[in-house]
Amino acid sequence: MPSRHLRSLVVLAAVALCGAWPEARTSATGPVPLYNAADAIRRAIWQRVGEGADVTLVDIDVKGDVAAFRDARPDPAAMLGKPIRFTLVTADYVALPVTATVIVTTSHAVVKQPIVRGKSVEAADVETVRAPLTGIPLVRVPAAADVVGTRALRAMTSGMVVLSSFVQMRRAVEPGDAVTVVALSGAIEVTARFVASDGGNVGDAIRVRNPDSKTFIRGRIVKPGLVEVIYGR
Repeated sequence: MPSRHLRSLVVLAAVALCGAWPEARTSATGPVPLYNAADAIRRAIWQRVGEGADVTLVDIDVKGDVAAFRDARPDPAAMLGKPIRFTLVTADYVALPVTATVIVTTSHAVVKQPIVRGKSVEAADVETVRAPLTGIPLVRVPAAADVVGTRALRAMTSGMVVLSSFVQMRRAVEPGDAVTVVALSGAIEVTARFVASDGGNVGDAIRVRNPDSKTFIRGRIVKPGLVEVIYGR
């Protein structure tokens, strides 16, 4: 009788080839939510730096009597620590320019001692602090644990905030990683161990290879080390 692992591989292969379990798609309908200017700006910042950030609006200059907005779009060149220009989008898709002064406080990695380009970042090189961000763009910043073990792409001096672009960050899956591939259909779940042929982050579609048969299937990264089979043609 074939082993459980072998049966899993057989089922996964059959499903991938025949597309018996098409990828589920759902859609939602309903009124588009509207926000006041301050909340629209806070949401725009959270989308870019992460929802764990504390966002304090010190000052906001809104012209006119519009009270509800669909969205806030920051200036792509905006830098934290300075007044930021936003475009507020009204319910009727009218663009309203505003300027806001915000304080964004979040946990992030800071350089403890100089790091030269090309060096592998060690635990002694960085620390995680929670403080206001200044002098950097509106981007998500990594914590110390996220950058330890990465390679520095540029020289960094003590006190610098470490941006993701400063180091070669490891993605959720890299080529050659052993990954768990899962196939789902209702209450039935089948798993097997494959090897990633491509790399990517959560949400990316990659190829994974059966190490025994050398065949490939496509899957979407759910989290580090876990890939869900993509069905369909």
